[in-house]
Amino acid sequence: MWEISLIDILCPTKINVIEGSFDDLPRIVKKYGIRILLLTGSKFLSSSNYLERLLHRFEIEEMEVFLFNRIKSNPTNYDVDEAVQLAKVNKCEVIVAIGGGSVIDSAKMVSIGCTSDLCCWDFFRDGDRPARDIVSKGLPLVVMPTTSGTGSEVTPFAVIKNEDKKLKKGVRSRFLFPNESIIDPKLLVHKSNELTLWTACDAFGQSLESLTSAKANNFSNMLALESLRLNISSLRQISRDPHSIMLRENLALSAMYSGLAIAQTETNLCHALAESVGSLYDIHHGRLVGMLTAACVKNNIANVCEKLRPSLIKKYQKVISFMDDQNFRESTDEKTEDYLFYFFEDFFNKLGLDTNFDSLNLVDVD
Repeated sequence: MWEISLIDILCPTKINVIEGSFDDLPRIVKKYGIRILLLTGSKFLSSSNYLERLLHRFEIEEMEVFLFNRIKSNPTNYDVDEAVQLAKVNKCEVIVAIGGGSVIDSAKMVSIGCTSDLCCWDFFRDGDRPARDIVSKGLPLVVMPTTSGTGSEVTPFAVIKNEDKKLKKGVRSRFLFPNESIIDPKLLVHKSNELTLWTACDAFGQSLESLTSAKANNFSNMLALESLRLNISSLRQISRDPHSIMLRENLALSAMYSGLAIAQTETNLCHALAESVGSLYDIHHGRLVGMLTAACVKNNIANVCEKLRPSLIKKYQKVISFMDDQNFRESTDEKTEDYLFYFFEDFFNKLGLDTNFDSLNLVDVD
């Protein structure tokens, strides 16, 4: 009996992976409008000459830019609502986001907010109150990622934190896909080893969760496996050659493929746990994903039904084969989850990620 995997693909985002495309951004954006709301984080663009260069290019194209550069690493609904008001007051025609997943997620909700009278948090379920539906596309959205992690540049998701309620939640809608995603590997070479590792952990986790999802299909598996192959290979080399355009491009592709994969399958346990912890503590999401991955792998093997256990183990074995580890043997006994836990834990530890939660010095939150 043949096993049939149904595939339902939706990715309306135009994707450009071009070295040096940063300077062409105003020209690309101009076809959507000339009054721009530019969203960034508080550090990268402002602490380099990139922002000055970009604003000069927008000026050459006779485009007016309104800058909102206060997006946090765990973006809040208040940040989004404030940015929406800035865009509405200045009659902005297009949203441009340059930053990591937090900036891009925020920009998605700003885009929707600009064509709605609702507040950001209205689109998220809160207790017994259902989420309001996103019923139409917002303002045109062009994004340029500056990290290689979330793949938000090609997904229909946005994750936002409500600081008052200590909640961090996601929303999914086909209207959240950006219009265009422009990936310039040159923007990524200035990232620290620490941030490079943490964001890559996020892409790793997304692809691993997609690969082992009950919703996985041949298309998502292809994306997830290629993402993991590029991720593992590049992470092992990037600390020795952090300015390598090739390695940065591979990590960017890994993140993008992971985003395309979870757009088909969504994420599961590891990301759910990371979001829960991130709602209480200001800890980088990718770092949490890396710290939780091995434990979640062990849990998955320990709790999967016997019928699916062999195929799940084979998927994990395929990932381990990318790690060039010759010690892992095909085993389906009761200790397999312990072996898998060891190999994933060891992989992240050797890359420099401390997976011990005691290192975070967390305190109880009321």
